[in-house]
Amino acid sequence: MRRLPPISLCVLACVASLFACSAQAQGIRPSYRPSSPTLSPWLQLYNRNTGPLDNYHSYVRPRQEVYRTFRQQESVIQRQGEGLRNLGQQVMSIRQEPIRSTGTGSTFMNYSHYYNFRGPGR
Repeated sequence: MRRLPPISLCVLACVASLFACSAQAQGIRPSYRPSSPTLSPWLQLYNRNTGPLDNYHSYVRPRQEVYRTFRQQESVIQRQGEGLRNLGQQVMSIRQEPIRSTGTGSTFMNYSHYYNFRGPGR
């Protein structure tokens, strides 16, 4: 077998690096959420039970309660998000209104309303 000289190996490595491109996996969309649980809680019903409760009360019912709690929390979070979006829109509409001046002008140490500065002949 014939060996390549070191210079040709360097040239070959440079050419390979010029034509190399990055590979990316397809991946899963981060917004994917299944509409129902991916595994049924009833799969645990036929496990061997070692505790004092039956399998329904040990595995199935607690998992169903957890799913129910998750659905309730999800709806609360969605309502809060809608409320925050509405507040954000209200803030943006308030910021777009022109700023109006408030009250009237004032002066420092103005006692003219306490003392009569008009002369006696006026």
